[in-house]
Amino acid sequence: MKYYTIYKTINLINNMIYIGKHETKDIDDIYFGSGTYLLNAINKYGKKHFKKEILYIFESKEEMDAMEAEIVDEVFISRLDTYNIICGGTGGFSFVNEQLKNNPDYADWRSKKMSALHKLGKFKYDNFKGKKHTEESKKKIGKANSISQKGSKNSQYGKAWIYNLEEKKSIRVPKEEVDQWIEKGWIRGRKQKF
Repeated sequence: MKYYTIYKTINLINNMIYIGKHETKDIDDIYFGSGTYLLNAINKYGKKHFKKEILYIFESKEEMDAMEAEIVDEVFISRLDTYNIICGGTGGFSFVNEQLKNNPDYADWRSKKMSALHKLGKFKYDNFKGKKHTEESKKKIGKANSISQKGSKNSQYGKAWIYNLEEKKSIRVPKEEVDQWIEKGWIRGRKQKF
């Protein structure tokens, strides 16, 4: 039997919530949600600091979608105690991409909400600002890149930089054709020497 549920996931540390929908055969599964901010919070605090409550169980996807749309509306997503960033009833990456494409203010709104949550300490940007790789870490990255970016896997594979007195550009041509460019007055290299 398939269950169509509306659930609430609660962060036990800061009481932020996420309301979502979920289709499942196991009503007691460990699914907490897939919202971007929710997943970031779970990574930050650990799954043990979250609790899920089933709010509604429906017999059809349509009923489930309608209830999520009713609960997770514009007012709900604008609250700073929620991890939800899109209205209910639709959801997923396709919806977000559609919003970004058709509504220029949507990206700005998402950014402002994330910024406000960060200032309140309820959302942490996962960036590398102010940090440095250790020498050991640099060696590991270099070793991994030497394997994963070897030959045709390298983004610069088959490219050559050339320049003349007016411009410089990257060309993707066989080596013999680079020589033809050089014969026409171009110089091989990335930097212009003026």
